[in-house]
Amino acid sequence: MRISDLQDEQKNVSVGGRVTFISQSRDVQLKSGNTQKVTSISIQDDSGSIVVNLWGDLINKIELNSEIRIEKAYVTKFRENLQLNLGFYGKLFLLLSNPESCLLYTSDAADE
Repeated sequence: MRISDLQDEQKNVSVGGRVTFISQSRDVQLKSGNTQKVTSISIQDDSGSIVVNLWGDLINKIELNSEIRIEKAYVTKFRENLQLNLGFYGKLFLLLSNPESCLLYTSDAADE
């Protein structure tokens, strides 16, 4: 799927692109009372770009200009801009120069 084809409230989305921006990480207060680190990145393909929010230490494995693929994500709208979210079942792959990919994130439940 191309980034320009994404629409609000889409589910089970797979998209790939190059990381063009990495924001400063920020701490977010969760409903549970815990604090979690979140970092926004932008990915771009030949049709457009979209913001992806990465939680926890996942950002430590991503660099500017990395090629990534996201699977089983969902789309939301925040301040009139579309965003891509990994959620519980989402997967994030770092695409390497060889044919194999490196799986960076998946929840245990996603593999069941």
